Amino acid sequence: MSKPFSIDLGWAGLLAHLGIRPADVLRRAGLPEDLFSRDRPTLPPEVFWRLWQALADQLEQQAPGLVFVHATRPEGLK
Repeated sequence: MSKPFSIDLGWAGLLAHLGIRPADVLRRAGLPEDLFSRDRPTLPPEVFWRLWQALADQLEQQAPGLVFVHATRPEGLK
């Protein structure tokens, strides 16, 4: 059995930094709109994949992880 993926609460800020409404990504993935505000949210692997696919669709990119890496700074998002 696979372990669930922890969802960092910084996702919402990162998406906003990229000009993407977090609620749009969550809706597209079929997830609750309050996911990023929950205490220690986790997702099973197949649902986490839906989240990444929804993000890729919003970014119109096949590699959303690369977009994330380029958007982050060592000092963190403010």
